[in-house]
Amino acid sequence: MSNFTLEKQMALLNCVFYTLAGAATTLILVVITEIPIYSSFVLQFRYIPVDGWFGIWFILEIISLSLGLGMLLLTRWRAIPLKNRFHTMFGYFTVAWVLLLAFDLRTSVLNFSALHYVTLALVLVLFISYLWLFVRLFKKTEITR
Repeated sequence: MSNFTLEKQMALLNCVFYTLAGAATTLILVVITEIPIYSSFVLQFRYIPVDGWFGIWFILEIISLSLGLGMLLLTRWRAIPLKNRFHTMFGYFTVAWVLLLAFDLRTSVLNFSALHYVTLALVLVLFISYLWLFVRLFKKTEITR
């Protein structure tokens, strides 16, 4: 496949990434706002109701992981240098991580422990390291131009 076709697909994958990022943000905000409701429900009935949220979560998780792994491992994407596809690929992995965090918070009402605080801290470290790496790569490319 030519690089021109892959770059067109890369532009499409960037649009798909923003859609997935918006959906992941919406899911995690819904989970955060519903934690008190689910906590009181679990205290009263001793189980978590399974609703359509889990289906939407599963579909988004599979899509983001498969696109991120595809950009990392498939040989046709290796024709594009890693620095050109790194941010989109890392973005898909970040969306998958945020979706896992949303699942963790959704099911955490059963037994909220210190592990959840560690998970939230790891997400914060992940975003800070990504921003640091992004600024570092941007400055390096700016100097070489």
